[in-house]
Amino acid sequence: MISKISLLHAIAIPFLRTFTLVLFLSSLPVCAQTVNEFNSWWYYTGTYKILPRINVQTMYSWNRNDFVRNWQQSKLKIGADYEFNRHWKIAAGYEWIILYPYGEFPISKKRTEHRIYEELKHDFVLGKFKLSTSVRAEHRFLNTDVTHRIRLQTGVKFPVWKQQNQSLIGLSFYEQMILNTDKQLVNQYLAQNRLYGGADIFLDKSLTLGLGYLNHRIYLTKNRIENNHTLIISLYHYLDLTKK
Repeated sequence: MISKISLLHAIAIPFLRTFTLVLFLSSLPVCAQTVNEFNSWWYYTGTYKILPRINVQTMYSWNRNDFVRNWQQSKLKIGADYEFNRHWKIAAGYEWIILYPYGEFPISKKRTEHRIYEELKHDFVLGKFKLSTSVRAEHRFLNTDVTHRIRLQTGVKFPVWKQQNQSLIGLSFYEQMILNTDKQLVNQYLAQNRLYGGADIFLDKSLTLGLGYLNHRIYLTKNRIENNHTLIISLYHYLDLTKK
């Protein structure tokens, strides 16, 4: 009983506090011009275990505006993570992003951005629920400019349909805040807020298809907000290369 109470205090309570704080901050009233965009993001994500504690992470994201009509963003990622144990990981990697003008508040022209990131992840299973939290530091290189920001994410996954002790369909939810840390943006700490809900369809032990909805709010300035309604279609591939 003591161990269960300790686990609840160590995991569930901070999870609920973080989730409540994020919801509170994202729901604060803002006197600003808000526009709605309708997008779709198409993902391929791969995790490849090359050593007992080391995984290689890959991802490509094909992001479209006006459902699929116009380009929004192209993102390619390569990274790796190290597993301290079943619950804690550290990760680092590189992202290559092409940003396109789109919507009512477009950027001035197409541009390329390079990012380096470091991340701390924590996962924990409580009954049938898998809780996760992560903190990521991002360093963004655009021409001669370098900016920095932090991503805070809290999520939960759980199965809704099993057959012969094998999960076939699950649900996923997460909330992510992106915070500016640069001094010139001191009055605009909250850069983006993302709220996601969707289904995970387990095609086999190595392939998972994800279908979901993302409400993505971008705080461009104090007076301009972009509210993106985004369809998420993702394919996740896991392969353990240490098994012979």
